[in-house]
Amino acid sequence: MGYRGAEFNNVEFIAGAWRIQNKFDYQIINVRGKDFVLGDKLPHQERTKFDFYRAYSVGNNCYGKYISPSTDYIVAKYATPRGTYWAYGQTIEQARAFLGIKLYDEHQDLIHANLSRPQEQK
Repeated sequence: MGYRGAEFNNVEFIAGAWRIQNKFDYQIINVRGKDFVLGDKLPHQERTKFDFYRAYSVGNNCYGKYISPSTDYIVAKYATPRGTYWAYGQTIEQARAFLGIKLYDEHQDLIHANLSRPQEQK
């Protein structure tokens, strides 16, 4: 029944026409208000213990969600027992900086309390 290839509840009336929506079988992660699909993990290790991934931005058009054909972004991830923190940038340096700012914003009281303690005498 209906147009070949269309499945039940897979059609939307958009801009005056019925359009078949694309299947989107990727897991989306929202980082700072932007949707991404994570690509491969980068083999980049540093002192911060952040993980870095190539990321495809997710868009939306009249046929549903789609991913950009190129990995324009790097996503940084830091997993803790209290939750996972994410940030993105166009380079590893930008992603690291934004994630560092996020961590500082959330834990600045702890950081300031630790830095304000008198140093132990040796």
